[in-house]
Amino acid sequence: MTSTKQPKLIAISTKGKDLFWKYGIKRVSIEEICREAKVSKMTFYKFFPNKIALVHSILSEIYDESLNEFKEILSSNIEFTEKMKQLFILKRKSAQGISIELLKDINQLQDDKLSLLIEEKGKESLNLFIDFLIESQKNKLMRSDIKIDFVLFQLNQMNLIFENPNLVNQYENPEELIMESMRFLFYGLGVRDE
Repeated sequence: MTSTKQPKLIAISTKGKDLFWKYGIKRVSIEEICREAKVSKMTFYKFFPNKIALVHSILSEIYDESLNEFKEILSSNIEFTEKMKQLFILKRKSAQGISIELLKDINQLQDDKLSLLIEEKGKESLNLFIDFLIESQKNKLMRSDIKIDFVLFQLNQMNLIFENPNLVNQYENPEELIMESMRFLFYGLGVRDE
């Protein structure tokens, strides 16, 4: 949350995010948010008409921050495989701490503004990534005989491995699993010089 905001707004947003990420949207009440943020309900309503508006505000700010980090990685002068690693780590970091309840609640909500936000931000980051892959193929940083759709599919499959507790428990930390996944994606099973 940015430091130019009012302290009470920051407290509401921070505590709201903590509660939503842990319990989802339905289970969290405005009263709980106010109690955790140490503000009155009147103060809450000064900034937000309801808790869905707070969720929208939190997600919008998180998407914007992630998109800025995403763009910084894409425009950096690091090599292709390092960019891919950093992008994957960013994606994992962005999803960290989000509960299943929150994801279910977001999917079940019938809020057009929230759905539109998620759709637009998702499309924007996907289009930037696709442009990056196309440019990487043109510049011979990535094999040109592999379809972009296949790469996108494989990267989505990599995300699924984090849902397998038996596999995750074999690693000391998530970054170790991310690195192994990236090495497998880029180098396969063959031996290579390091």
